[in-house]
Amino acid sequence: MAQALRWWPLPVREVFYTLLRPIAPSIFPRKWQHVSSSNDALQLELTRLKRELDTCRAQLAATGSPGFLASLADTLPVHAWYANADDRIEFHNTKCVEYFGASMISDWSWRDAIHPQDIALHTTAWLQIKTSRVAGEIELRLRRFDGEYRWFLVHATPVPDAHTGRLAWCGSNTDIDDLKRSQSILAAENDELREEFRDLFERAPIPYVHEALDSRLIRANQAALKLLGIQREEIEQTMGRSLAANTPENQQRLSDAFASIGRGDDTSGVILEINRKDNGASVWVEWWSNPAPSGKYTRTMLVDITERVLMERAKTALQFTLESGQVGDWDLDLIHDTSRRSLRHDQCFGYQQPVAEAKWGVSTFLRHVHAADRAKVEQSFRRAIELQLDWDCEFRVVWPDRSVHWIAARARVFQIIDGKAARVLGIVMDITDRKQAEERLREIQIALQFTLESAQIGDWDLDLINDTSRRSLRHDQCFGYTTPIPDPDWGVERFIQHIHRDDRLRVEHTLRSAAAALNSWSSEFRVIWPDQSVHWLIARGSIYRTHDGIATRMLGIVMDITESKRAEVSLAASEQLARGQVEALTSTLDALATEAAPDRIVEHTMRTITEQLGAHSSSVWQRDEVTDLISFEFAFENGRVIKKTEAAFSGMSLWLPMGDSWQWPEVFRSGKPHVIDDIRNTPNFDLSDRLIAMGIITVLLIPMSIAGRLEGTIGLRFSERRVFRVEEIELAQALANQTMLAMHLTRLSAQSRDSAVIAERNRMARDIHDTLAQGFTGVIVQLEAAADASLKGLPGAAERHVEQASKLARESLSEARRSVQALRPQALDENNLCEALDELFKNMTVGTSLQTEFIVRGDMLPLPSLWEENLLRIAQEILTNVLKHAQATHFSVQIAFVSNGVSLEFRDNGRGFDTTAKSDGFGLLGMRERIESMRGDLQIQSSRDLGTILSITLSLDNATRP
Repeated sequence: MAQALRWWPLPVREVFYTLLRPIAPSIFPRKWQHVSSSNDALQLELTRLKRELDTCRAQLAATGSPGFLASLADTLPVHAWYANADDRIEFHNTKCVEYFGASMISDWSWRDAIHPQDIALHTTAWLQIKTSRVAGEIELRLRRFDGEYRWFLVHATPVPDAHTGRLAWCGSNTDIDDLKRSQSILAAENDELREEFRDLFERAPIPYVHEALDSRLIRANQAALKLLGIQREEIEQTMGRSLAANTPENQQRLSDAFASIGRGDDTSGVILEINRKDNGASVWVEWWSNPAPSGKYTRTMLVDITERVLMERAKTALQFTLESGQVGDWDLDLIHDTSRRSLRHDQCFGYQQPVAEAKWGVSTFLRHVHAADRAKVEQSFRRAIELQLDWDCEFRVVWPDRSVHWIAARARVFQIIDGKAARVLGIVMDITDRKQAEERLREIQIALQFTLESAQIGDWDLDLINDTSRRSLRHDQCFGYTTPIPDPDWGVERFIQHIHRDDRLRVEHTLRSAAAALNSWSSEFRVIWPDQSVHWLIARGSIYRTHDGIATRMLGIVMDITESKRAEVSLAASEQLARGQVEALTSTLDALATEAAPDRIVEHTMRTITEQLGAHSSSVWQRDEVTDLISFEFAFENGRVIKKTEAAFSGMSLWLPMGDSWQWPEVFRSGKPHVIDDIRNTPNFDLSDRLIAMGIITVLLIPMSIAGRLEGTIGLRFSERRVFRVEEIELAQALANQTMLAMHLTRLSAQSRDSAVIAERNRMARDIHDTLAQGFTGVIVQLEAAADASLKGLPGAAERHVEQASKLARESLSEARRSVQALRPQALDENNLCEALDELFKNMTVGTSLQTEFIVRGDMLPLPSLWEENLLRIAQEILTNVLKHAQATHFSVQIAFVSNGVSLEFRDNGRGFDTTAKSDGFGLLGMRERIESMRGDLQIQSSRDLGTILSITLSLDNATRP
């Protein structure tokens, strides 16, 4: 072989020698064997080697050439090279060129490619290898043609130079960069895993101990301490053997286990009874132990099987449970398709009496399974039978009454004949309740998931050091951006710039203070979007990373609460408007009840409607059916009523035709409120010119009716453009009706002073008092409750109280209209007396602290309509007084029907009053008048702080039944 290669260039030949060594076994498949000292044996071995060398020489002579060997080197996945005794590279394969580049490798030395930080290491190691004159390896970084450095394992083998006799070197460079990186990662992961293992050992739920060979405890985790009743400081003073229960069987199992460990064997599943060290209580464990690699201690896992042992001891109790009907058992004969079953089994299928054994087999069972589950159940059951496996299945069954129930069944083959299952033993349980609970839980989970996904909450992670952040898209949307903002572009400064200037200082101060104190942060504030719109946000954050006591990272959430804030503002506005409505209507009612001059009542109502709606002035128009014209009657300007006869209107035409070209008559045409947005854009007439000169722009026209007849309209004038809310128009309509009522009273007073007119006025005043005044007491109660709820931060409750107040106000207004029109109360039109009283008590006290009780005794008798109306109004007045004055917590009403009459009793536990004192109130007087009109009897019992009892007795002998 040497002769065949002698004519090859030395570097190629030496590289080939070096690279040939790893693959020599394939060329020389025979392993070297020990050669005896016998000369004959040595001669035979040398002869064999000569034949093999001749064979190799012939093979290489046939293929050997420098180009062939170089091509062979180029196929290698590593760098192959040859360096002379002066360390100059004389040969390299293609892999070297591909890595170092043709320009670099044409004239270089190793120092040209070595990383500067590795040159010293390489110089020292290379000197040691050359000095030792044996093969060696060096790990270092080599520069690639593009400047990148990668780690290589350089292997060098000495080769004698045939010409100089000096040592040349050939070798290979193996890329280990990825391996080095993996090793670094692996080292870090090993450290982390080692720490996690310590933590897992300590926190593992399974008791785990290390014991010395003499059974002294070395360490134990928390679960082991808890199981064995040992304190941590007692570990090293505790002998594991001392905890074993002192019974012959237990001690023998323990000795056998330690003997096995002494032989270096593992022990598994040794059942031992242990006496806890703290109280001596017995626990049973499975003892799994194996020697540590060092052989100096054992690693033992103690599986607590106390419950299992106790369960085995409770086998009798379990059998009793089966017999008592908690679980149904069954024994199925597969040969004859019959079965023996407990009654509980048949009850699980809807039968209260036992089904005959011969009538229940596999086919009968499958017929009872729900159609949707039948194929699955049959397939799993027959497979278990065929393969003789345990069977466990949950499915639905249909009872004889067609109701659906869930069943859990388990079974095991316990008799086999000729290799086939012959009998199956099993149990069955009704799990309908559990399945229903699971379904409810699933629905709750779905709802919860939907809620979380719909919450529209943005999250953020703020770097307080570099003033950058990572945020969700929803976070940026809360600030008005539809696409994400780059992380470096959003920090505290950028965030503060988006905050409304009125909130900026407060938010920045609280945020920076929270960061400085390492506290959590929460704030509500306004932000300005890029489109200049204002939005409300709520943000919360917590410090979750610090360095040297300084906050470095804050994690938080942000949510848009603009709609919630708008709802709060709207609620406050509605509450304010409702209070204004109550005050306005109460003021009007007080004027109606106390003002003697009818003209002054009209002036009062005009002042109220003008001031309450914030109008510049107002006017009243009436329709003349004879001429089909509408005429101006009077105006309220500068705080007083100006009649049409005064000089201010001298020489003006005060009439308008009903034609479509005029907007003032629109109310008379439609009967509904009408808004003239800008009178400057309407056809001119004398009064409109006067209004324009006064600076009037918008006019709200409200119809006025009495007894169901449209009599006139009120024009509310405004010096700016106005948009009216529904509540404002409702208030204006109510006050307009009161104005119409006042005008009607004025006319009645002017026409006649006789008793009929006075009676009519008294009736209307009493009705107004009993409807609006009392109804608005309930409104005030609800509004006070709304205010209290708002102060407590309960906007939902506040809104419900405001809605209830609005409902009571509308009902009172409706009753006032019906009173003006002399109609029966709506509550009595829609319900009988008892139902109307019950509804009255509920509506006026809902949401208040007053508890009401309404009792009806006897069979309800038909009463005269006037009596029913009077009793309803009296009850309303009494309840109003209780709410306003009594400070009561309980109010009860009892109505009793007897053969010839009816009686009512009203009780409260309030502060009471002096029945002998003179009362100037209209309510008690009105009640007495109503009762006297029915020839009834009124009794009042009251004392200070002892409550009040009012009793009313009426006899049907004094009235004609309807």
